[in-house]
Amino acid sequence: MDKTITIVLEGTPVPKGRPRFGNGRAYTPKRTKDYENALKALIKEQNIEGPIEVTLNAVFPRPQRLMPKKYPDGLILHTKRPDLDNIIKAVLDALNKTLQDDAQVCVIHAYKYYAERHKIARTEVYIKEAS
Repeated sequence: MDKTITIVLEGTPVPKGRPRFGNGRAYTPKRTKDYENALKALIKEQNIEGPIEVTLNAVFPRPQRLMPKKYPDGLILHTKRPDLDNIIKAVLDALNKTLQDDAQVCVIHAYKYYAERHKIARTEVYIKEAS
């Protein structure tokens, strides 16, 4: 694979939810499952082999408190919940059908931002061969 696969899912990124238990078994919460399925739907069946590098940009809605002109128009680092590691987990689990296994991911670059002024929240995922 010598090109980058780009996936952009509009909407607020969703962290991997804690497993729920019922009827003697564990299951993934609906909100997490819906998010993972939406990401899977954007990925064409690729069956990528070898070491992989993933870049993830989790872009959250910009809160009203960051709208005044004293703040930059571009992306602003996001330091509140949800935790970035839980977002990474949800994205990698969604990639499991594209990759042979998410264990193939050798390099991860992950960022959590507030959106640019007047832009929407989204999840951006870039997948390429690790070098």
